[in-house]
Amino acid sequence: MSGPRRRILFVDDEQMILSGLRHGLRKQVGRWDMVFAPTGVAALAELAAADFDVVVSDMRMPHMDGVTLLEAVRRLYPLTTRIILTGYAEADAISSVFVVAHLVLEKPCRLPALVFAIERAGRLHDMLSDPAAHAVAARVPELPPPPQLYFDIALTLAYPEIPIADITASLEGDPQTYRRVLELCSPELGFDATYTNAADAVAQLGAEVIGPLVLASHAWAAIGEIPGISLADTKRNALAIARLAATSPERATASDAFTACLLHDLGKLLLARYCPAEYAAVLARTRETGCSVQDAETDLLGTTDSTLAAHVLAGWGVALPIIDAVAHHDSEPTSGSLAGASSAAHLPDLSSERDPVIHAHN
Repeated sequence: MSGPRRRILFVDDEQMILSGLRHGLRKQVGRWDMVFAPTGVAALAELAAADFDVVVSDMRMPHMDGVTLLEAVRRLYPLTTRIILTGYAEADAISSVFVVAHLVLEKPCRLPALVFAIERAGRLHDMLSDPAAHAVAARVPELPPPPQLYFDIALTLAYPEIPIADITASLEGDPQTYRRVLELCSPELGFDATYTNAADAVAQLGAEVIGPLVLASHAWAAIGEIPGISLADTKRNALAIARLAATSPERATASDAFTACLLHDLGKLLLARYCPAEYAAVLARTRETGCSVQDAETDLLGTTDSTLAAHVLAGWGVALPIIDAVAHHDSEPTSGSLAGASSAAHLPDLSSERDPVIHAHN
């Protein structure tokens, strides 16, 4: 296989799990450099000694659990993609996971699903680690992270047994986000009706729409007004595209597609806001030569607005399928494009019943 070797760090306190991973993934030895750590402390020591593309951690470990470990990884090594494996089914036990992990995989996890997730995460790491992309991203100040409400809704989508009424209560408990979401749910922006309260909006639109609106409204508010750009037009266009894409019958996958489409121009807004001279030069290049915006960005900046958006979303801990889709939204339809977002769930089931399984013993 061509391309860089992936460096993957697996963390689990059960030796049987690590041995199973080592044996089950032996076919990846020529493609991946794999390190196996029995504790969170050992994992942090490995990370301090060498760079890793991806960290795959169990959730339930003594002394330092997976959430604590991945929070440290997020803070110290923000470009490393974070995947957590959990055997928990209780929503309250994993509510914090969605904040620190780019991808949550349920245990037992079938090896093809794990390999697919790691390869996808590795490609994202390659993109975000590019020096030109990193230099442009460094010019964007650290934007405030999404409200906890967004991750609570992601949990609801992953576990449909959670009462949707809980989302109504959470939305009403965050007045600022509540106001922004209700402002988006208006006929002026393409919705069928005006919703005057959270209960009606959640009941009629569902968590798969409310969740993306929470994230998008936060992103737009964090960037703020930009001279020469109509934020209202930006929102209207994003919502129109998102409604066309969110056709999956699965709640979680429909939400991923809806979110990715809402945020597909996030990078352009970031460039216009924080790199205005360069963005103006990009637009001038497209007018003068007729080239695409992406070609002009690559020539002048060494990277694209899509990659810049991926940097911000990865830092926020948004689910990997959404980051991947936004990062590749200008590409031909693939598993990493907006067209492929509807097939990429936050808790994917990507394998056949014949494939080997890594079992949990927690």
